[in-house]
Amino acid sequence: RLPIAARAMTPALVGLAITVFKDTSVLTVVAVAELTYTGRLIHTASPANYALVLALILLLYWSVATAGATLVARLERRWKANLAAI
Repeated sequence: RLPIAARAMTPALVGLAITVFKDTSVLTVVAVAELTYTGRLIHTASPANYALVLALILLLYWSVATAGATLVARLERRWKANLAAI
């Protein structure tokens, strides 16, 4: 079990990590460039609809950010209820 202070800080720290993931320009440029490069490789290997490949890249980026935000929201609700019970 985590100490009370660590339980109280963890949602904020995870939220900060998500904000850094979404807002850091260097990370965004690298992630988008890498995903786009991978999309071009897929397009070259199998010349299908390039818009579909880009849409899948967008979906991947969005799903990572949304999953992290959902995790933080659940942790906050769960730990807020536990802290209120103490």
